[in-house]
Amino acid sequence: MHVEFLTLFMISATLIKPAGGHDGAMGVVKQRMDLMSSLGKTMKSLNAMARGKTDYDGKAVQRAGEHILRQSEQMKDLFPKGSNQMPSVAKPEIWTKPDEFNAMADALGVEAQKLGVVGKSGGRDALKRQFHRIGKACSACHKSFRAKRRKH
Repeated sequence: MHVEFLTLFMISATLIKPAGGHDGAMGVVKQRMDLMSSLGKTMKSLNAMARGKTDYDGKAVQRAGEHILRQSEQMKDLFPKGSNQMPSVAKPEIWTKPDEFNAMADALGVEAQKLGVVGKSGGRDALKRQFHRIGKACSACHKSFRAKRRKH
């Protein structure tokens, strides 16, 4: 289980880029990069809680679930055609397979709703399991739709 959490931590850490990582981003590209950074920060705080680095807080878990759910819904609108300019790392498949992308965003939303339930009635062990599921949803989408960071 430690290897899985280390892997998920590394995934969430790659979502969080320093401010310079968004250099030159404007408009919808900046909006979606900011959204992904925000998701990364949420995952980082959940990871700390799941690993016992911070105290378990059910209310914070609920808020995180609500936050991820809202963002999973918003991300579907942040990839209009023609918005692949630098420094975007979106693969062209996002525009050629929009139904698949939207289904993955929806899957993330379903896992986020489950996270809200964990916050109401679960504990650290339930959080660990659900954190893993959310991380898998993020990772699957990144594998299909996120390219390596391009050089300017």
